[in-house]
Amino acid sequence: LFAQGIRARPAAAVGLAMAGAREALQLVLNVGSSSIKYALYRSSAGAAGAAPAFRRLVQGLAEGIGTADHCRIKHETEGGKEKHEVPLPDHRAALAAVMGLLPADAKRGVGSVGHRVVHGGEAF
Repeated sequence: LFAQGIRARPAAAVGLAMAGAREALQLVLNVGSSSIKYALYRSSAGAAGAAPAFRRLVQGLAEGIGTADHCRIKHETEGGKEKHEVPLPDHRAALAAVMGLLPADAKRGVGSVGHRVVHGGEAF
């Protein structure tokens, strides 16, 4: 993310920011062996003592990473769905392409990033 110019803050700072800020952005990633699923949410602080409300702004799937064909990004916003046929030679290129599709305010600062982690079994 830092290579893409995205500014992220430590988790403790995010909690403090939510206490004083009205809105924050959260990026959620699920990286697989040949794909990246992603979603960007905007959270709004609720009334005192209430949980924040989350609204999905963007979601998508970069697939075919590292393959010679079927490389594409399926990107969905409130405005509709798009499909981008792009070369995705590796995960770095795929993440860069995904970041290029996110709204401008996401590039100015994401409050937190979440990633799904799957346990690799007894050998790991």
